[in-house]
Amino acid sequence: MKADPATSDPELDRDLRALFAGVAQPVAPASLSRTVEELPECGRAGLGAGLRRRAEELFGRPARVAMGAGAIVLAIAVAALVLNLRGGQPATSGVTTASSSPTVISKEAAVAAAEEFIGRPLGAVDISDPTAWPAGRYVEIMEQGGGADVWVDAATGKVVFMMLSAPMTTAVNFTPEQAQSAAAGFLTAHNVPFDGLTATVALLDHHSSKEYTVTWQRYANGASVPDMREVSVDPATGQVFSFMDRRVAYGPVPSPALGRDQAIAKAIVASGLSAPTVVDVQLLVDSSPIWPGRLVWSVQLSQQVPEPGSSLTYVSAYWVYVDAVTGETKITGQG
Repeated sequence: MKADPATSDPELDRDLRALFAGVAQPVAPASLSRTVEELPECGRAGLGAGLRRRAEELFGRPARVAMGAGAIVLAIAVAALVLNLRGGQPATSGVTTASSSPTVISKEAAVAAAEEFIGRPLGAVDISDPTAWPAGRYVEIMEQGGGADVWVDAATGKVVFMMLSAPMTTAVNFTPEQAQSAAAGFLTAHNVPFDGLTATVALLDHHSSKEYTVTWQRYANGASVPDMREVSVDPATGQVFSFMDRRVAYGPVPSPALGRDQAIAKAIVASGLSAPTVVDVQLLVDSSPIWPGRLVWSVQLSQQVPEPGSSLTYVSAYWVYVDAVTGETKITGQG
């Protein structure tokens, strides 16, 4: 699926690139630049609960919806639409998750856990049946009319995702250090451990609003592994409005047999592009349905190519996994 020359947007392309590059590892919101409300109409078409759920299945993480504004802060559903057009199907992950035991929590208990976590009673809610994702199974509690979206782990009763109304402000009254302190305080107050994880702070500009995101990521043997906490902070007030705790069990992380440059060379051959630009390269342990448990180089390539029969050009982009041990390649996305 190539970009429509009439609506091609470098920032949108970068957003989709970040999403595809992050299929195995959740992408920090700072990697993205647009809300769905700001995407071209063709990109928004078809977004809804079913597509959102599809996105969650494919990417193994929530599609974060700014309830009050009605904007999807992470355009995961758009990337899921691209995968749907490519015929991608979610698969059962071979990675053993930390919460794969049978459901032990009732819907009533899940609501109680959500209310305790956000610190207030919920209004009328919609409650899902237990749903699988790479980190286990969750029960989703969505407050009707907007306001709160909470995932409760079906086995442990712990909240693993929370989204409140996103701020609609461009004011920045807090420093990155203050934002990290607020995020760390939130995790500590909710007994969510983050020791041994590396923190990064970024200020994300959605054009119509801004947010701080603080991400704690674990690394093993030089690779990012599926152990992450992420907190979003209102830059005007310092209030936390979003939270994610994603932990997927993984085995020992081997040393890569292929170096970065070798992986890039293999990715270029697999893509078929003649002279691509290397946009992004990451070494990670995959926890998605693509190559669960494998150590891979995730390589994103792009190249400006002519539109057939036209003087216009478009960006041809490929997202390629290269097995860091065997050298096997797999196209994971194309746009």
